[in-house]
Formats: sequence, structure tokens, C-alpha cells
Amino acid sequence: MSLQLIIDNTKTKQTRDSRKERPTCKTGCSLFDPFTNKCGYYPSADIESPNVYARCLRKCPIEDDVEMDIYYEDSIQDDEETFYEFAGHAFDEEQSTYPFKPDIDSPRDDATWYIDPTKTYGCWIVNQSERKLVGVTNKGVEVGWSKHVYKSPYPVHNHKSALSLASKMCWYVSSDGFGQYVLLSQKGEIKMISAPRPQNWVKGH
Repeated sequence: MSLQLIIDNTKTKQTRDSRKERPTCKTGCSLFDPFTNKCGYYPSADIESPNVYARCLRKCPIEDDVEMDIYYEDSIQDDEETFYEFAGHAFDEEQSTYPFKPDIDSPRDDATWYIDPTKTYGCWIVNQSERKLVGVTNKGVEVGWSKHVYKSPYPVHNHKSALSLASKMCWYVSSDGFGQYVLLSQKGEIKMISAPRPQNWVKGH
């Protein structure tokens, strides 16, 4: 019976190429545990959401030739829950110093802690942009392929993550200047992003 369930949880390349279904953690990732019906890395993750699968950089696709950007096109839901806690993490909210100080230090040398002017939220900032970016406001931002991806050296919207995740949030600015929230692991590695860039995205469209 268990073997049959595992077989049912895999999808053929033909089905995906037809784009009738997009991969999810449950159907497309080898980290999915069919016995607990959970992700082995993010136990609280929505295993049925194609968007969660697309955002995750930790995933181990069952099919090596799956190009995720093809299934991501124009499908992201900006307002759904984006980030999830790692398995086995313990957090004491009573000892939290967020947003004034991060509860967890980043091991990255290129990360700087940022607090927004209203002192409502904070995050790490990692800027890989090749050009100096000018500060923006909510109304003066150049938006990318998602309303939460835009050109700015710092975020102008709150990530609204759970307190246990808040000190792992990072505003990551890529080499072309577009920034978005990402989730950092204890080792400072990017493990989940807000919105992967669609393969056919063109600036201005």
C-alpha cells in the first residue's frame, strides 16, 4: 500500500509538459515524506502549493530535467504565506530583541541588519548589485516580475514573517538591482525566495 502511494505521488514528464499540473512538494520533491505527509525540511510547508515548490531552493526534484520557471509563469500569489520554519528549530519569543536587534546573527560577511524607519520590522540586507541604487518609496519603485520584487537597496514593505523567522529574513538585491525577501539558513545560505524570476520575463512587461 505504501509503495502504491509513493508511485501515485510522482507525475510523468508528459503530464507536466502539457502544463495541466504544476509540481508541488508532494508530487515533485524527494524530500516529501509520504508517511508523515510533510516536507522533511519545512514541516509546516503547504505541500500542495506549486508556489511553495517554486520558491524553495532546497527542493530535490524527482525529475532532473524539470525547468521550474516554465511552470511558474504568472502564477505566483503574492499574498499567500511565503516562508516556513526549518525542522527542529526551537525559539523563545520572550527573549526576542527583534526588530531592534536580530535574534540570530548572520554568518555572512556581506549581511547588514536593517530596521525600517517606523521601527516596525527588520531584516538582513545583502546587496549584490553592480550599480549603486537610490532609496525609493512605495510610490517610486521600479517593480519587477512580482509586486514584491523591485529595485531598491532596502525593502519598503514588511515581510510580516512569524517572529521565529523574522531574524532570518533578508532583503537580497541581485546583480541587476532587483531586490526581494529571501530566507537565510543558520549557515547564511539562501533557502527560499519570495518570487523566482519567470524564464520569459522581460523588463517592462
